[in-house]
Amino acid sequence: MNAVIASPVTAIEGSFVSPGQEFEISTWLTADTSMVKDMAGITNGAQITASFDTSFKLINGNARRDFANWDSTITWRFRAPNDIHKATNFSFALTGLPLDVNSSLPVFVSGNNGVRSFALSVSQRQLIVNNITESVLKSLGLEESFFLKGDQNIPLMIFTVEAPGTQSDISEVKLDGLELEFLQPISNETMDPAIIHRLLSYIDIANYQYFADSVLAKTDPQRFIHYPVADTMNNPVNIRWQTPNSFPANSLDTMVVMVSFKKDAPNQSFQLAMNDIRAYDVNPSLTFRVVDTEGNLLRESTAMITKSVSTIPLNAEEAFITYPNPFGQLQDYANIRFWLEGQSDVEIRIFTLVGELVWTKTVSGESRGIHDGTNDPTYRWDGRNDRGNRVLNGVYLCALRIKGAGGTKTFIKKIAYIK
Repeated sequence: MNAVIASPVTAIEGSFVSPGQEFEISTWLTADTSMVKDMAGITNGAQITASFDTSFKLINGNARRDFANWDSTITWRFRAPNDIHKATNFSFALTGLPLDVNSSLPVFVSGNNGVRSFALSVSQRQLIVNNITESVLKSLGLEESFFLKGDQNIPLMIFTVEAPGTQSDISEVKLDGLELEFLQPISNETMDPAIIHRLLSYIDIANYQYFADSVLAKTDPQRFIHYPVADTMNNPVNIRWQTPNSFPANSLDTMVVMVSFKKDAPNQSFQLAMNDIRAYDVNPSLTFRVVDTEGNLLRESTAMITKSVSTIPLNAEEAFITYPNPFGQLQDYANIRFWLEGQSDVEIRIFTLVGELVWTKTVSGESRGIHDGTNDPTYRWDGRNDRGNRVLNGVYLCALRIKGAGGTKTFIKKIAYIK
């Protein structure tokens, strides 16, 4: 008697199936023609009995079946239980010998050829997620960390998903949701949802190729979901879509998370973390274990957090901020951010509240655009005076002086240092 695991490939190659997954085992009789060239046929009497753990369900007939003739195949279709199992034995034994069609005597079965066994385990499938945001945005020339109020379809995170060690004739991998969390920069504390409500109008999830095409063609990308940010939205936020994004189990798929900013959004910096993805192959209630490329669960992974991004107004006075404020404990320096309408000379000075000059930084011919200590250490104050000594804890004044083609403007903000 012969027997093989017929499907799926994870069972054939890896001896495991997913919770709730169906699989097939095929059995058949083969005559040994090494001694006899023309083997006589067989008649009734050949029976095979399957023995298996009762947590597995046989879904296409009884556990005892009859063979009709040589090389006829009996297919046994099982469904795995909905929980994780260690290796479980499946045994198939001849419990009734076939009869020779001429002599009506039982056919001789040598050795242990009348029994075949397999061990199968039920394992949670794994999805590996890789954050490729920075490299992809760099290739597209979209490396900005600062965005204008009202900007639409801004890509915050681009990532690949893969279910490794599988083949395409297993059921497809399906994605139908994810959990995102908006964080305060540096501290990585969860942002107040009310800030997100004022900041964003939509969160969009799209296939990356549609997004890339839209960037080149200047059209709206095709989305899996266009999620409005309502006043009731929580942080973290679980986003689900009705039609799953499906892809072959042996391939990579690439997706992008985008946001659209409100026109009256506040000046705000934040980071985005992906905490989880809903992935499954057979049963939507039996989801995959989702990890980063190092094997860490997503919500425990630092690799699935974006760099800080900020919204700014096209107004020099409003764009000018220092952060964190206060600084000195969680971060040893304050970032100074400002917007230049054109090439300008820039002077930044720190004063005490009584007007004593503490620190000065001067840059000539600075270029148009946003400048920020996060990306350029030139625009950081580390709480020291011009002599290199630490200042006392307290509130100081940060004065920004911009001298450009349109004249000279000066703006002042308060900044607190607490060590």
